[in-house]
Amino acid sequence: MPSLCFFNLVILVCSLRPALGADPYVFYDWTVSYITASPLGVKQKVIGINGEFPGPVLNVTTNWNVVINVKNDLDEPLLLTWNGIQHRKNSWQDGVSGTNCPIQAGWNWTYDFQVKDQIGSFFYFPSLNFQRAAGGYGGITINNRAIISLPFALPDADVTLFITDWYTKSHKELRKDIESGTNLGIPDGILINGVGPFRFDEAIVPDSFPFLTINVEAGKTYRFRVHNVGISTSLNFRIQNHNLLLVETEGSYTVQQNYANMDIHVGQSFSFLVTMDQNASSDYYVVASPRFVNSSSWAKATGVAILHYSNSQGPASGPLPDPPNDFDTYFSMNQARSIRWNVSAGAARPNPQGSFKYGEITVTDVYVILNRPAELINGKWRTTLNGISYLTPSTPLKLAQQFNISGVYKLDFPSKLMNRPAKLDTSLINGTFKGFMEIIFQNNDTTVQNYHLDGYAFFVVGMDIGVWTENSRGTYNKWDGVARCTTQVFPGAWTAILVSLDSAGIWNLRAQNLDSWYLGQELYVSVVNPESDGSEAALPDNVIYCGVLSSLQKDQAQRVKFSGSPSVSCSSTTILVLLIIAFEAFIGLLSFSSLGLEATIFRSNLQTPEAALITQIPGFNGTLPSKHRSGYVTIDERNGRNLFYYFVESERKPSEDPVVLWLNGGPGCSSFDGFVYEHGPFNFEAAKTKGGLPKLHLNPYSWSKVSNILYLDSPAGVGLSYSKNKSDYITGDLKTASDSHTFLLKWFELYPEFLSNPFFISGESYAGVYVPTLASEVVKGIDAGTKPKINFKGYLVGNGVTDEEFDGNAIVPFAHGMGLISDDLFEEVINECNGNYYEPNSETCDNKLGKVDKAIEGLNIYDILEPCYHSTDSMKISTVTSNIPSSFRRLGETERPLAVRKRMFGRAWPLRAPVRAGLVPTWPQLMNSEEVPCTDDEVATAWLNNAAVRKAIHAEDATVIPSWELCTDNIRFYHDAGSMIPYHKNLTSKGYRALIYSGDHDLCVPFTGSEAWTRSLGYKIVDEWRPWTSKGQIAGYTQGYEKNLTFSTVKGSGHTVPEYKPQEALDLYSRFLAGKPL
Repeated sequence: MPSLCFFNLVILVCSLRPALGADPYVFYDWTVSYITASPLGVKQKVIGINGEFPGPVLNVTTNWNVVINVKNDLDEPLLLTWNGIQHRKNSWQDGVSGTNCPIQAGWNWTYDFQVKDQIGSFFYFPSLNFQRAAGGYGGITINNRAIISLPFALPDADVTLFITDWYTKSHKELRKDIESGTNLGIPDGILINGVGPFRFDEAIVPDSFPFLTINVEAGKTYRFRVHNVGISTSLNFRIQNHNLLLVETEGSYTVQQNYANMDIHVGQSFSFLVTMDQNASSDYYVVASPRFVNSSSWAKATGVAILHYSNSQGPASGPLPDPPNDFDTYFSMNQARSIRWNVSAGAARPNPQGSFKYGEITVTDVYVILNRPAELINGKWRTTLNGISYLTPSTPLKLAQQFNISGVYKLDFPSKLMNRPAKLDTSLINGTFKGFMEIIFQNNDTTVQNYHLDGYAFFVVGMDIGVWTENSRGTYNKWDGVARCTTQVFPGAWTAILVSLDSAGIWNLRAQNLDSWYLGQELYVSVVNPESDGSEAALPDNVIYCGVLSSLQKDQAQRVKFSGSPSVSCSSTTILVLLIIAFEAFIGLLSFSSLGLEATIFRSNLQTPEAALITQIPGFNGTLPSKHRSGYVTIDERNGRNLFYYFVESERKPSEDPVVLWLNGGPGCSSFDGFVYEHGPFNFEAAKTKGGLPKLHLNPYSWSKVSNILYLDSPAGVGLSYSKNKSDYITGDLKTASDSHTFLLKWFELYPEFLSNPFFISGESYAGVYVPTLASEVVKGIDAGTKPKINFKGYLVGNGVTDEEFDGNAIVPFAHGMGLISDDLFEEVINECNGNYYEPNSETCDNKLGKVDKAIEGLNIYDILEPCYHSTDSMKISTVTSNIPSSFRRLGETERPLAVRKRMFGRAWPLRAPVRAGLVPTWPQLMNSEEVPCTDDEVATAWLNNAAVRKAIHAEDATVIPSWELCTDNIRFYHDAGSMIPYHKNLTSKGYRALIYSGDHDLCVPFTGSEAWTRSLGYKIVDEWRPWTSKGQIAGYTQGYEKNLTFSTVKGSGHTVPEYKPQEALDLYSRFLAGKPL
């Protein structure tokens, strides 16, 4: 079975948003879960990402757009925050409690942000419930754009290091200690990249510790990006016999200076150039040791890795390189003061960093923020800033601001310590938009405290021992103080920063020391543009609601399912890179130009019934049996999002017959699949010459015989639907349902004469998701009194994707029931896999399932009775199905006048891989790595790319839609609606009729899964399993349930029932619409 790992990350280098020019997108799919590790020789649960601890490094470039689907497989709520990423005017993506509702256990949420105008070294981590103490962190590297030179020679390689104090207690035990007033105490060790120290001292370090080895080549220069991701301990970093040339910290290039060691405080990030200039007589120590501690027992808490030259002559030995004097605060402070901004270097932009002359800007607001050690407030241990311990409201501040909910917070944080008792409160700084704020942190604690501001880089202009006074401003560095996002404040000392509040939003100001933060040392800065700010990010479509807004949250909208097996990490070889910008520039597809220019001229969309009327069909010589109309409905004027429809009126009584919406699946497949190959008004005969215009004949089994049928290309970017804003091509289940509902409302406004007709929604394959999610939107609109009121009656789904577990477990019993695998193999799989066939929980189970795959791999998965067509060049037909008896194969024979096509697109996953939450690859994406089986769609492609056809059906020409594709990779589609079973239960419980039908020889979405999930609803059977007939012959089997739910099979049919069994499909369809039993 092909690895699914390559689905976890897709880098799409193409122009998706005209407003952003050539800014690429990078996609990740992360599962955050507990894994078992032994960093200090003791097994414990740590938090990993895709099974990795630490998590993967986000390696991006200035202005790239990052989309990360985060699945929470922990046992408590989760948010990830992006330490140092500024999220310009988009605090919705900040991942802290004041901006986001938490991702509940078993849920997922997709972050979507841009690393706008940033370079440098940062990290991410879980921001709730002390979870960073258990891991969940990883690096963020933002590289310079190619047009901006580095202020130093390009290093030979990057080395990312995470240094942290570590406890063998769980994060839950640690937070209980803190809540009870117990200090954290001495760490059990210091980790470097998630592992313990090299055994530098046998009396201190047991021999069971794993340790890190950094392999290097003599003479080369490496960029070491070092992050203190720890809990509360400042660490001194050094490499034996090697200088550290500081070049960057948290997004600012620095004046380049050599250091023998560097104090790195909690939450800080540095990058050094280290040249391998030693004689390699032995390996060398890489050390991270605690600072400002006064006990010899801290000696055990020293992190040691090994720097290993390829020509090393022996192991490291002897004492570790000396740290600074532990009690010399002045050394560390002077070291910090020596770090200066490189004012002449360009960074994210070509102009020098120093062109922003912060020292010449007038300060508009001053806040002196004083901290105190933990104290009892209302009987609980709390920490404070200016006498206020932050009280986290159940409704995030940003949501409360968005919906104008009063009482959640107050804009009254004091500018200095008030003469009053400490208290709990939700008090925010009311920042002045485009103001220039001065903040002085005064540390009254006995340990180093570190403070971080989200959304901005601030200038560290001063620090000193003692109490800050206004005279202290005379010591400020107003020229080249470094810009960063986290600063240290020494005990009994102060640190002053300046920050320009030019980014609207609500931004977190917090202690980076986890113990201080957890007990209340945080607040938020509200920055509101008093004028309308169209550039501030809108409420995300996928926002999670909680607190007083909980009623707005769809429970299933973010819910995912997890198996008991661990997540599997993927190597960089699993990355699928689509370098589209270069190809677009080469072939000149200006309508998708990465330059962000609207070079294409868009014709006005035809939105009147008169203009939509089709008068002639290229390829068809005859009179149309009913009226046909087609065109575009604009569902988003601002983005220019336009959905294409083709409407065929009933050949019987259009004013009375039902209106049925048809949707094909994919995701990414055009509903012209149904129109051309399944139940449209024509049968298409291929042209005698390749690429010629097909010849059209009337289809005696068209569904327009008994209904008005509306074919819709959805979402935008699929088929003939498009958007002028390519960001619309990043979408998912819920957005697609919402857009399709908008389309329906606008369409019925255009065609009000059909409002009284019964309305049904139908589809197949991945439309097993489209149909119930759209039906749910329609019902919500009806319940809310939305006009026009749609006369919705029910829906039909054929071989539809429904539920990860039921779909995934369907193939093995199907294969056995069809005689494709032996009884012996079936029993072995049952015994080894315990009923879980789609996600093996053991290597033995996986091996058995591999035998199942081997047995069925040559079959046409869309219909096991059909031969498998392998390529348009060879035109070879596989004979692997010859072991099926001819009498059995004749079950698939059809009375369709023209041959069944060889190409059938189903859901976009390989065999035995159910659709899961997150990014759903399309077939064209899969074709980059493996050939799609049994495929050919030349007839539809030739017809819909013909200029005369486009003109006749009122579709945009090739300047707007260069090529119609049956299934496209234009879109990036996320499965974010969860299981469809709750949707079906809700709809049928409200009295809406549902027909779930399956071609019984489809291996893509087998009937065994559909039969199982319909039975799982627990409805009473009102029509027991029996055959149903067409033309006096058994056409399949059916079972009826209470609440108007029917499950049926179609005998001998494959994945697309109306194509394989057109007459039987029309009978099934007609009887359902008429409310007659099968």
